[in-house]
Amino acid sequence: YQQLVAFILQGIALTLILGFIALTLYKIFNAGLNSFSAGHAEWQKKLHQYLHVKSRQTLPELFCLRILIFIIIWGGVLLLLLNVWGISNTQFHELMFGMTNGFKVAGINIIPSRIIFGLIFFAIAIFLVRWLSAIIENHSGEHINRGSQQALAAVTGYLGFAIILLFALLIAGVNFAGLAIIAGALSVGIGFGLQNIVNNFVSGIILLVERPIKPGDRIQVGDTEGFVKKIRIRYTQIQTLQYSDLIVPNAEIVSGQVINYMFKDFYGRIGVSVGVAYGSDTALVKDTLLEAANNHPEIVSEEGPYQPWVFFSEFGDNSLKFDLYCVIRNVNLKYFVASELRFAIDKLFRERNITIAFPQQDIHIKDWVNKLRIEDGE
Repeated sequence: YQQLVAFILQGIALTLILGFIALTLYKIFNAGLNSFSAGHAEWQKKLHQYLHVKSRQTLPELFCLRILIFIIIWGGVLLLLLNVWGISNTQFHELMFGMTNGFKVAGINIIPSRIIFGLIFFAIAIFLVRWLSAIIENHSGEHINRGSQQALAAVTGYLGFAIILLFALLIAGVNFAGLAIIAGALSVGIGFGLQNIVNNFVSGIILLVERPIKPGDRIQVGDTEGFVKKIRIRYTQIQTLQYSDLIVPNAEIVSGQVINYMFKDFYGRIGVSVGVAYGSDTALVKDTLLEAANNHPEIVSEEGPYQPWVFFSEFGDNSLKFDLYCVIRNVNLKYFVASELRFAIDKLFRERNITIAFPQQDIHIKDWVNKLRIEDGE
């Protein structure tokens, strides 16, 4: 009985000590991963910025590292506890044989050591692919533009993830022959359920390869106008003129009508309409509008197809309507240039006594009151 009590007390003490050590180690490693995810230190912020990782973003490799740390620490403690509580050498060797060579559960062969190596390979390889994508995207070269870099980096990231996941499953001992049978049985149902996702995925590849739009382009999708911020494999992120982010599925961009103001160059056309009073000198109005356009530095004033044009559009109810059309060198400034052009036109019109018309009506009151008085004999 004394030996039994000593054995139990020794086992409880060692169990508590090993548990405390394991819990402390797990918290230390977990705190380190959390600190990396938070990114408070200067080097962490630079690393997040270089890898294009947002603060507190959950990464697949960090998730795998958490699982590995948990398995290694608590698995090692479990083996030590089995030794503490008097497991026999034969049983211990059988357990280690099962860890390295696997054991069957419900007809499935599970090899814990291969699963651990598969997780280690996945975590390291994913980080290397992310690092390679960051190098491609951040590399500054003269022979490749920014849009091509981001497209190549995105394709590298997704293709690398697919290949790494395949190899990680092979290392973990997944039987693809059995998975093929299950995938064949579920392919029809999954195909109908995921057809929109597959459509967006293929559309994303088309956008990255053909590049009808690229990051930085000013586009208009439907009634929304903004700048292309990022092109992902499933969606495109557009920053609107109100500085809000619009997420558009890639299938809508590929199959729908999209206006790209910067497809080949930065030129863009703007128009300013003005109405002058009847009786104004129309030739002077035309010359004044052309002068205002030619004096602006952002407006193309050279002779040719891009030179400013003035159209006498119509005889309105209250004014003579003129339309000024001109081409600017940077379409991103179209609202600023149009506003400055209106200021200049208003100033020149005031200097030359050209009246900008406004809605008005002339009311003619007949002298019917006096006629009634005469008829009544007053």
